[in-house]
Amino acid sequence: GALGAQVLRGLDPAVVPRNGDTLHLTIDVQAQLAAENALRKIHRGCAVVMDSVSGDILAMASVPSFDPNNPDLTALEADPTEPLRNRALSANSSPGATFLPVTMLAGLAAGLRDFQHECTGSFDVGQRTVMRCWVNSRGEGGHGREGFHEGMRNSCYTFFYSLGIAAGPEKICAVAKQIGLGAKPGIPVRDEQAGLVPDTDGFKK
Repeated sequence: GALGAQVLRGLDPAVVPRNGDTLHLTIDVQAQLAAENALRKIHRGCAVVMDSVSGDILAMASVPSFDPNNPDLTALEADPTEPLRNRALSANSSPGATFLPVTMLAGLAAGLRDFQHECTGSFDVGQRTVMRCWVNSRGEGGHGREGFHEGMRNSCYTFFYSLGIAAGPEKICAVAKQIGLGAKPGIPVRDEQAGLVPDTDGFKK
């Protein structure tokens, strides 16, 4: 739907349609259908499925969307839910747990290969609990003593929270930018936007 919006904006009703070149898509129908159906349950969001070897886009979905066969462009552009916006290309959202590998690489780059952490189920600063590990919400306490292997295997929030503090924001930002975060992906479609990787001043704000 959102990709169709880019086509709609470029259509000239005075131009007579004609057959074009053959187009071969990388989209996997089953992956695309699964992404679309999953997103319908949350009403607003996006999903991208990529082949980790070739980089091919196997699925890309964004909701809310619209029916490209019966579009009312004026109404769609006025809709506050922004159905014409492809969130997969232009929504700057917090990456959540998918950012854990970046923090891991930052720790390794900072020379913290032997870093150890004791996960008790929460991360406390003084008398205040600032975050809880996912395992704590299941009533299972914490993950216990962890190094890199255990922290990644357990997707342990407190391990990476501690590792991030030890590595420092400058190292995390440098690694994030080195692997391409904060830059446009380079997909040849309209409305593509770069992500945001804050500098040290941004963290202080």
